[in-house]
Amino acid sequence: MIVKNIEISKIEITAFDPKTNIMGVSISFVNEATLTQNFIFENVEIIPDKIIKLIKEKKTPEERDNGDVLDGIAILNINDEDMVREKMQKYLVRMEQKIRNFRSTKTGNEYINLFKELSVLRATIYSK
Repeated sequence: MIVKNIEISKIEITAFDPKTNIMGVSISFVNEATLTQNFIFENVEIIPDKIIKLIKEKKTPEERDNGDVLDGIAILNINDEDMVREKMQKYLVRMEQKIRNFRSTKTGNEYINLFKELSVLRATIYSK
C-alpha cells in the first residue's frame, strides 16, 4: 500500500474571463510541482470539490505491482483538506457576489470598471 501526504501551500486564481466565466487556477504544493487548470465558474459549492478531485487525480502515486495485494492501493492525504475547502468556499462566495453585481450593473461606467476589475483578477483563494 502506498500512502502519500501532500500539503497545499497556495491556491490562486490566475485569470478570469467575465464573458465565458472561465477561471484559471494555480495550485502550489510544498515539495511538489504546481498544478494549473481552467474551471468554469458555475456553482460555488462544486468548485472546491472539483479542485480537490483534480489534486487527488494528479497527485495520487502510481500503483506498483510487486505481487502483493496491497501494492495496488494508493492513498493520497491532503493536509488540512477541510480547512482548504472551507477557505476556497468563502472566497468563491465573495467572488460570485462580485459577478452578480457586474451582471446587474445598469450604468456604463460602473459596468466598465467592474469588467476591468474581473478581467485582471489575480487572487489568492487559499494560502498556508
